[in-house]
Formats: sequence, structure tokens, C-alpha cells
Amino acid sequence: MKGLQNTALLTLGTGVGSGFIIAGKLVTSQSGGAEFGHVIIAENGYRCNCGNIGCLETFASATAIVRHYNDTVKVDPVANAAQVFKRYQRGDDKALETVNWFCEHLAVGIINLYNIFAPKAVCLAGGVSRAFPLFEDKLNEAVNRRMFNKEIQYGKIVQSALDDAAGIIGAAYLSEFN
Repeated sequence: MKGLQNTALLTLGTGVGSGFIIAGKLVTSQSGGAEFGHVIIAENGYRCNCGNIGCLETFASATAIVRHYNDTVKVDPVANAAQVFKRYQRGDDKALETVNWFCEHLAVGIINLYNIFAPKAVCLAGGVSRAFPLFEDKLNEAVNRRMFNKEIQYGKIVQSALDDAAGIIGAAYLSEFN
């Protein structure tokens, strides 16, 4: 992502954080943040901490993955998203259903990013992104099905190389984007 003028970052952890570089400039809201995790992508689902129902982060965060999985199993609940992905690797049907559910909803958020900002890359960071190699194909397939114009060259979806250090490194470089 280095050197790209238009790019988006989604941090998938307890919630969904975001950051955008458009035309080489950091984009923020009047409050200083960019709250893409609170974009409403569905009329149903879980109530978000912000009070709304259907926010992206109620579908695409580690919290959402755990909640959805535990709501579908009768016994042996999980404590974190990493456990869901481990069960997914072992062929657990409920984990497969949960990962599919997560990818379908994350794809809606990513398509919205493409349609609004046309980023050359969407970078996934945060704890859930560690499992990106496991869900990359499913996510790309879900995104590709939602493209309204097959002629448009959409950006790649990539995993952050910085892992948990992305936030602190980004903060250190903030002055370069203002």
C-alpha cells in the first residue's frame, strides 16, 4: 500500500475502525475520526454499541463473529474469534456458516468503500485480519458478486503487514498527512 494515493484501512477487532487516504490526504470527519464501522449495512441484526441496528461492526468484528457463532451452537461456545477460525479449519459446520456470514457482510462494507472512494487497495488490519488467508477467497468472491460494473478496476483487498503495530505507526506519521 506504500505510495498509493487512494486507499482504505479497516481494522477488524472488537469493533471496526477505519482510515482513508484520498488523493494523498488523510480523510477525517468533523470530529476527527472516520467511523466506517457505524455505516448501516442491514436493517436487521444485532444492536450496536452506538444504539443503531445493522452497523457494519455488528457483522464484521471479532465481537460479531463470536456472538454469531455462539448463537448458532447449543454447547461448547467460543471465547474469541480465533477459536471460530480454528474450528473453521477443522471443518466445523457452524464455524463455516459463521465465516460465510462474516464474509458476506464485510463484502457489503467493502463494496461501499469501492463505490464511494474507489481505493486502489483495502487493507485489513486488527485481530481478525490474522485469519485473512483462511477467508480471503470467500471474501473476494462475495465482493466480486456485488460489483455493479465489471469494467471498473477495483482495488485489491490485502492483509496489513504491520499487524497490531499499525495504529501506533500510523499515529507517528499523522503529521505527514495534515
